[in-house]
Amino acid sequence: MNSNEKFRTEAEIIEIKKHYSPPKHYRNFLIDEEIDRFKEIYNHIPKRLAVDAYRNSFRSEDNHPVFQEISLWARQRFHHLLGDFNVSTIFFYESPTPASATDSTIHADLWDDERTVDKTILIPLVIEPNLDTFTIIFEQHYYHYGAAYIGKVGNKQVFGPTVILPKNYDKIDRLKENHYFNKEIYHKHLTHRAYSNFYGLTICDIIKWRIGGAIVFNRTHLHCCNDYFDLTKRAWLSIWTHR
Repeated sequence: MNSNEKFRTEAEIIEIKKHYSPPKHYRNFLIDEEIDRFKEIYNHIPKRLAVDAYRNSFRSEDNHPVFQEISLWARQRFHHLLGDFNVSTIFFYESPTPASATDSTIHADLWDDERTVDKTILIPLVIEPNLDTFTIIFEQHYYHYGAAYIGKVGNKQVFGPTVILPKNYDKIDRLKENHYFNKEIYHKHLTHRAYSNFYGLTICDIIKWRIGGAIVFNRTHLHCCNDYFDLTKRAWLSIWTHR
C-alpha cells in the first residue's frame, strides 16, 4: 500500500453503503440533441493528454460553465431514478486503445473526494467502428481515497495517488480469498490486463456500451473496460456524484 494512503472511517463507509444499488443500464436514455450537445462540448475543449488518452475534468469547486451546464442536466434528468444528489466531477475522456489507457486498469472512481461518494454516470459518446465494447463491473468495492488502481499502465504510474499491486489489496471489500478469476470471461474480455490482476475478483455485471444509453453504478465498485483493440476511437462522458 502507498504509505500516504488515506482511509475512511467505518461510520463514513456505512453512510456510503446506504445509497448502494445494483448497476443499471438505461438504454435509449438520451435524445439525439443531448448527445450532439455533449459531443459539441467535447470537440471544443482543449484535449489534455493523460496516460496516452485524452481527458478533461471539471470539478464542482471550479465553477466552470461546462460543469454548471452538465451538473444541472444530470440532476434534472436522473432525479426520478437517483433522487437528490450533487455532482462532484465531470470527465470527458477519449482513448484509442485499452493497452495504455487508465480505464483499462481495475479501479474505483474516488480520487480525493471527502464527501459521501455515490454514483458514476457513464454516457458513451463515440464508438468507432461500431463494434461491441463493454464496462466490466466487479462485485468488489474500494471505499478509501485515491483511485485504487490494481496494477499499472505499462511502466507508468497512473493519475491516482494509490496503486495496489496484485495480491496486495487487503482494503478491498468482498475480496474472495484463494479465488481464481473466471478464465472464460478473462479470455473473452480482459486479455489487455495480466490474469493475476483479477485474483480474488468476481463479476457483478458486464454492460455493453450503446450510444444514447447511460450506465449507472456505485463509484466504489471496482471496474474496468474490456480489451477493445479493434476500435479506433472510444469516447465518453463520466459524471461522478455525491450525497
